[in-house]
Amino acid sequence: MNNNITIDYDSLTLIDYLDELPSSNQTKYYPKKKYNEDGSYVEIPLYLTNCVSPAHDDRHPSMVLYEGDTRIVHHCYSCGNREAINNYFHQRFIKRFSAASELDEQKAIEKINKEANYDPNN
Repeated sequence: MNNNITIDYDSLTLIDYLDELPSSNQTKYYPKKKYNEDGSYVEIPLYLTNCVSPAHDDRHPSMVLYEGDTRIVHHCYSCGNREAINNYFHQRFIKRFSAASELDEQKAIEKINKEANYDPNN
């Protein structure tokens, strides 16, 4: 098993973060306008959802998630506990990437066994 999981947070998408929210969370979509120098704008997806900090029993959505310039931005307007929110997502991404890594490792072992005509059950 690979215990040295590295997470490239810059490659994660907004969908990756939304997928890790508890299923009980209320999530609302509010596009954010990002203005260009010429006055035109682009809409950036912004989601308002319940905070994931364990110390914050959030009954009404108070945390935002949106695409920043280099990575996903999250902020709770109620508790502001960035460390707890970072830890929540970090733990979930560790589980996700560990599971994917173990699956890849298992597939590699199965392929080697098959090529060597080895049956680990005999």
